[in-house]
Amino acid sequence: MTLPSRIISFENIENNKFAGITFDGQFFYLTQKNSKKICKFNSDFKSIDAISTCQNYTKICFDKTIKCFWAKAENDKKFIYRLCSDFKATDKMLIAHNEDNLTSCKSKLIQESFGPNIIKNYDIKIFEQIITITALHDGQKLLFKVPNDHIPLDISLLPVKNNSEIKFALLVSTTCGDSKILIYNNCFKQNKICGKDNKDNDRKPECCDFVKTLNCRDAVVQVVQSVAFVETALAYLIQAESEKIKKAIEIASTVEELLDINSSIQKTIVNVLMVEQVLYQKLDAANELYKKCKD
Repeated sequence: MTLPSRIISFENIENNKFAGITFDGQFFYLTQKNSKKICKFNSDFKSIDAISTCQNYTKICFDKTIKCFWAKAENDKKFIYRLCSDFKATDKMLIAHNEDNLTSCKSKLIQESFGPNIIKNYDIKIFEQIITITALHDGQKLLFKVPNDHIPLDISLLPVKNNSEIKFALLVSTTCGDSKILIYNNCFKQNKICGKDNKDNDRKPECCDFVKTLNCRDAVVQVVQSVAFVETALAYLIQAESEKIKKAIEIASTVEELLDINSSIQKTIVNVLMVEQVLYQKLDAANELYKKCKD
């Protein structure tokens, strides 16, 4: 699994907590958390400007086809706003509720292109610390590992020479809340480019250093880690239910109110138990798989 080839920090930026990132082929644009500003950086991430906006935007992406930006506002997540070059909103589009995720702005409207025949046609999914990128034209997949102490926030594809390569900037938040940029660079395996039929002597050898498929033991580790994440979430949920009981005892004025709260908590606990059964089966399957691992 590929680790980032470069990590950019923002120690010299006063407010280095960002929410979204995009690249227009020349400059990077990052939206600041809890701020009506979009920060502009050059390709080496040197700060150029901080542009004031009318809203606090989060996710953002550049549309090269019509030369504009699309962004999502913190206080109005039902719409994607169209922004002109000076970041003034000129239009907005309604998006479905179930598409309000990390890459909805980019996957719903934009196919970021950086050349006459280079169209980034990928499906990007982020689950916990793993980024999966699928090339839609042939189904090939790449896996990228995000460091455990980093939380993925937004992603922007970067210009490449051809469709076999993939390069992107991942905006992450550290455990301290500060933002960093992780640069990933890799390519999809294609015989005409990376195999014996490669006739382009100008190609760099590292192009063919693609991500290897997870071996058996790594796959088991990923399964166990995913179970651990869910267990942590369930623990917080149960803690919240216990706090609910304490508060209900303090403020309830009738027995009926307490019974209603008890019924609600009971349903939550039943649902937690159902999830625990699934997690147990998941761990049991992982254990059986681990016994068969030969690598």
